[in-house]
Amino acid sequence: MGERQALRSLEPVGAGRGEVTCALVFPNRLALAAANLGFQTLYAFLNREGWVCHRAAADRPRTLEAGRDLAAYEVVAASLSFEGDYPAFLGLLRGAGIPLRSRDRGSPHPLVSPGSPWSRRRRLGFTSGPHPCG
Repeated sequence: MGERQALRSLEPVGAGRGEVTCALVFPNRLALAAANLGFQTLYAFLNREGWVCHRAAADRPRTLEAGRDLAAYEVVAASLSFEGDYPAFLGLLRGAGIPLRSRDRGSPHPLVSPGSPWSRRRRLGFTSGPHPCG
């Protein structure tokens, strides 16, 4: 089974209806996204009433469900688990024409919301979620 089939084997949660569109980005290979339970759980959570969430990965920068560019979404969220994910995520934003710094974004750019398991552990001295992403 190829990488695309591996991720598609996890049935899409949303039916394409929602008031808020979100692209959930995994800043690594698609095959790793398919195996990441946290990413899949977040995908299911974001596909709730009023939202539609599509998935993308570093090696597939257009969303899997709709084939759309990240800049076409209202929200771009990311699951950043490792330090190497930060430059990969920034590269995806740059490739989609989304400014890297929040102060440079406005309408029509999406809200960019990266997060990591370490975000809540900042006081313990671990890396601190979205701060390096501006």
